[in-house]
Amino acid sequence: NDGKVAYLANFVAAAVSADGKTTAVIIDAAQPEFIFNDAGTVTKVKFDDTKRVLKENYNMVEYGNAKSEWYVQAKALTDAMTGKTADEIKNMPVDDKGKSTDADLLANCTIAISGDISNVVKALTK
Repeated sequence: NDGKVAYLANFVAAAVSADGKTTAVIIDAAQPEFIFNDAGTVTKVKFDDTKRVLKENYNMVEYGNAKSEWYVQAKALTDAMTGKTADEIKNMPVDDKGKSTDADLLANCTIAISGDISNVVKALTK
């Protein structure tokens, strides 16, 4: 009987100006899977690429009934974060599912963003 380990890894990079505002923000994510046998030996690794690199091949529109692919939604989020301070990003409004409650952002970004907000704030304050 084979077993499987799968996880989601989120990545962020942010540049900040002398006045503490972001000048650029990038987010990405990877979802690798490792298949292993009864002895614990990894027999297969499934990793196509990161969500940002996969673009349309991530298939969020086709299989998740999303209106746009992950990388498009992530770009809308990073655009909304650009020009903001860590505190302004930290205070971006989200609901109990981690999705934006800002109507303008929600129109283009329906993915959960609370984890990305937290990661970007950590990157900006380290």
